[in-house]
Amino acid sequence: MLETAWDGLNCEIEVFTTKGDLTQAAGIPLPEIGGKGLFTLELENALRKGSIDLAVHSLKDLPVEDSPGLVVGAIPQREDERDVIVSHSGLGLDELPSGSVVGTSSLRRQAQILFHRPDLIVKPIRGNVGTRIKKVMDKQYDATVLAASGIIRLGIEEQITEYISLWAMLPAPGQGALGVQCRSNDEETLSLLDEIIDPTTYLCVKAERAFLQALGGGCSLPVAARAIEADGELHLHGRVSDVEGQARVEVKVSGAEPERLGMWAAELALAQGAERLIGEKSPLVGRRVLVTRETNQARGFVEKLAQKGAIPVEFPVLRFEPLPVFEFDNLDINMFDWVLFTSGNAVRFFFENFADNRWQLADKGWQDFKIAVAGSATAAVLESYAVQPDFVPQAFVGEQLVAGLGDLEGQSILLPRSKQGRPEIAQMLRDKGAALVEIAMYDTVPADPSVDAWDQFNLGFDVMTFASPTSVHHLHAILESESQSPEILAKKKIISIGPVTSQALKEYGLPVHAEADPHTVDGMILAIENYLGAKNNS
Repeated sequence: MLETAWDGLNCEIEVFTTKGDLTQAAGIPLPEIGGKGLFTLELENALRKGSIDLAVHSLKDLPVEDSPGLVVGAIPQREDERDVIVSHSGLGLDELPSGSVVGTSSLRRQAQILFHRPDLIVKPIRGNVGTRIKKVMDKQYDATVLAASGIIRLGIEEQITEYISLWAMLPAPGQGALGVQCRSNDEETLSLLDEIIDPTTYLCVKAERAFLQALGGGCSLPVAARAIEADGELHLHGRVSDVEGQARVEVKVSGAEPERLGMWAAELALAQGAERLIGEKSPLVGRRVLVTRETNQARGFVEKLAQKGAIPVEFPVLRFEPLPVFEFDNLDINMFDWVLFTSGNAVRFFFENFADNRWQLADKGWQDFKIAVAGSATAAVLESYAVQPDFVPQAFVGEQLVAGLGDLEGQSILLPRSKQGRPEIAQMLRDKGAALVEIAMYDTVPADPSVDAWDQFNLGFDVMTFASPTSVHHLHAILESESQSPEILAKKKIISIGPVTSQALKEYGLPVHAEADPHTVDGMILAIENYLGAKNNS
């Protein structure tokens, strides 16, 4: 566009891969990434150093506030701002059967889909445009919703099943527009950019972004806006939805000055309860929540937090290493009256690494053994191996678990566990007369957080979560190894999964602001909501 506008001008293109691109490629949904500028930081640094003169962004990736020393010098003509649906069945949004699974990692899209079709199921979907479409065609999802502009720019319009009506799906502020960024004091470049500015697009997106900024400016908020120019005026349609799609606020205003128009629309939306609506279902909306669990183990927790509107900050502090158990190769597994699992990890290591490979069962399967588990979360992992537990205590408390097994005098019990497994449960079993065999199948060791994880940690967070005493110990060790004072944790809001983890926190002099009940991931989310909700209302 610049070369067309200016005879003799030659432009060189340099492609950057940003942290946001890498994180998306690794399969993390956008709301889970958190932090401003993950798609822009590398380009902005190159601008400041002078190694490039312009940076081209999708405008909705740019924070509404200009970065220091930089400015959006041009907004060219907008591409189609609508959203589209891609489905493997060729059915549009209104035609999808009830119960169909629609993939999106956008809270704005989730809220509007559920408002329009509450009978559909919305689940997070990861990856770039091509990856998401492939997941739909592989029938991992029935459909996904994407920006029309992205598909058009990739030249794959044939993949579009339907352009969703603006009545059903209002776009994100700035959707379909490009933002061309440059140094604010670079008068020569700003002069060149003047020739590719589209005045109508510029005014429309300015009004949309002013609306978003007045509502808090967060790209994770379920806020939609679209402005058009007609009859010499700007006409702005704004929409704020709750993340579960049960209610919304609509505003429509007209005027000449885009920033004033966006602020006016936001004031009207707030007067109708937009602020309450955004946080109505969960005070987690827009909150950064530190997740310290091991990466794979954290996935379900992270997805549930994102669905609630939170920004999960993944900072894994531990990882699991299998241990050799050769001394148990000749163990007669059939001699045991009970097999006892105190964690989902114990179940996974037992069945995937040891059970079927090492021990020959008598004329029965694992489902014929008496198996006890520590709680509902561990039971769910066991059931994924097509084995039903015989006993699940109402709460993961050692006394309840042991008491539920009844008379153990002379009973043989196999206890596969972590090397750091709590000694209390083993002692309780022995005290009741059980013949106990413990197998340490895996070790829990401190993780080495990535540079990106440290960047997100240092950006800060509203709440810290701990799902085991080991995670408490390892985070403390990691901070000390990086010469960061663990004392910084004492100033954070801390949520614990249960009494054992709470005790570990207290041993380090750390406060426990809320404890999960039940002692599960869902219980932790509820504890966070209750704590933040009570704090907001105090």
